[in-house]
Amino acid sequence: MTLCGTLFLAQCLLMFGGMVSKVSRHLCTVFAVVSHFSWLMVFTVSTMIALDLSRTFGSHGTIRISTANRKLLVSYLSFATGVPFLIVGITLTLSSLLGEDIGLRYGDQSSCWVGDGRANLFVFGIPVLVLLCLNLFLFAKTIRGIARSKKIGMTLHEGKKVSSYAQELLKIAIKVSSIMGFTWLFGFVAAFSKQEALWFIFIILNAFQGVYIFLAFTATRRVSHMWRDLLLKKLYGRRSDVRSDMRLRAKSEPSSVQTLSV
Repeated sequence: MTLCGTLFLAQCLLMFGGMVSKVSRHLCTVFAVVSHFSWLMVFTVSTMIALDLSRTFGSHGTIRISTANRKLLVSYLSFATGVPFLIVGITLTLSSLLGEDIGLRYGDQSSCWVGDGRANLFVFGIPVLVLLCLNLFLFAKTIRGIARSKKIGMTLHEGKKVSSYAQELLKIAIKVSSIMGFTWLFGFVAAFSKQEALWFIFIILNAFQGVYIFLAFTATRRVSHMWRDLLLKKLYGRRSDVRSDMRLRAKSEPSSVQTLSV
């Protein structure tokens, strides 16, 4: 939930930043600071998710019960907000004291972001790259732990096909990778290779990041069943066991038809 909210805020600030730059320089500076903080927090939150998944599924190949409690949650949120706050605070201080000399500033006439290119690399690119590398390591550890647990389950159920095991593992990997921010790697490749086609791929993939998360974690069969039960409850004014009542009714209807036919 925190990741989705932060990502939504960062995307909105990025979308309207160009228009704000033409209205007010000071407002553009505020937009740039908040946008810088939001995008950094998107990656720190994804790193905390990757760390929690690694603790849960990547522990010696066995799935253990999550020890998530208030203290652990506070530590996650402290890191997720503290690191962006520290980077933005240092950037804001340097831009106020030495901004003209080192080319570090928040907002200009073209966009409400961090400039110039070299400064952007140090205060945003490098921290994001470090977090992505950490996410990649934790992702590999998580998938390895899930693969081992799935393999153990497959040996207990010898009739299960290897192809279905591979498909399940691939689905899990795709779902988990959708919240790791790996599409941003195309941006770094495009920046260093200077290939314009890679920039288009990078923009398209990141524009649909919210769609990936929706398809991976919201547009599922379980969620659709919950929405269907809720809709039936609203329509018929019954309890949450509407589906079971409908099944019983469906079973009783054929028997009545058979009695009439006799």
